[in-house]
Amino acid sequence: MTAMIYESFCGGIFETNCYLVQAPEGWILFDAPDGACDWVGSRDVHPKLLLLTHGHFDHI
Repeated sequence: MTAMIYESFCGGIFETNCYLVQAPEGWILFDAPDGACDWVGSRDVHPKLLLLTHGHFDHI
């Protein structure tokens, strides 16, 4: 079994949790708050998909 590769980030006005997960087809970014673009940009990673698990205004 292959280990899951992921990183987490906490940002935005509500300190929202955000996750960057490596999938076979590329990286997936979950629930990106304000500041997530800079965080992802600081790692040589280009997400293939952005998923929002719910529709609060604190996600970009």
